[in-house]
Amino acid sequence: MKVATLTRRRLLQHCALLPLASLPLLQGCEKTSTALCADPTLLSRGEEQMRKTLVYVEVSTVTKQTCASCAFFSSADTQGCGHCDILDGPVNSKGHCTSWARRS
Repeated sequence: MKVATLTRRRLLQHCALLPLASLPLLQGCEKTSTALCADPTLLSRGEEQMRKTLVYVEVSTVTKQTCASCAFFSSADTQGCGHCDILDGPVNSKGHCTSWARRS
């Protein structure tokens, strides 16, 4: 009967496979769970074009510039959705577009 010995090389080989083994567990996990405030399929062509023109995104990548802190944003609900006067429709309070203006 042969007894398996654990060498440093075998240990490192097994440890190198651990991240691959966890990949199936991570499927379905999202980095952020941000609800869409407006269903993109229900937007009119004009609304869709306006959002593209103003580079609207659901989550701002610009520090301290979110829809919630914009002068054109109003009435956020419990899910973080509000109304934008420029886009004339629902937006995410964490969103951003190129027409962002500081509240006075």
